[in-house]
Amino acid sequence: MATIAEAIATAIGHHEAGRLPEAEQIYRQVLAMDPGNVAAWHLLGRVAQQVGQGQTAIECVQRAIACGANDGEAYSDLGAMLRSQGRVPEAIASFRQAIELKPGLADAHFNLGLALQAQESIDEALVSIRRAVALQPDFAEALRWLADYHKEQ
Repeated sequence: MATIAEAIATAIGHHEAGRLPEAEQIYRQVLAMDPGNVAAWHLLGRVAQQVGQGQTAIECVQRAIACGANDGEAYSDLGAMLRSQGRVPEAIASFRQAIELKPGLADAHFNLGLALQAQESIDEALVSIRRAVALQPDFAEALRWLADYHKEQ
């Protein structure tokens, strides 16, 4: 029998290769053995998001956080999931928590900017998106957003 770490590694391989049902099955097997496994909950949430199960995705990542995921990526993923469900104020809070935990997470800054834009806080959105580009100068999506914004001005 594989260790939990080996099982997670195998599941990640399936996940990265797009074999989502196989990845999901292994994440669930890990959770059956270790119900508090932060990585399995977080990654299961990512699978749920990818297959269009937004609320399940949110619940899984919230469970990962409740089990001790105290990293920026979990909060950033949660924010993106909340934003996709139209829960913008909650998404903003989650992105802010992600940035507090991991200030160098360019995706969190960019996604915070998009969420702020949705609330028509354009000045704050610009600050966040510019920060994303400062952290990751080749961040194509953020650069495209800035170019479109400046073109409209």
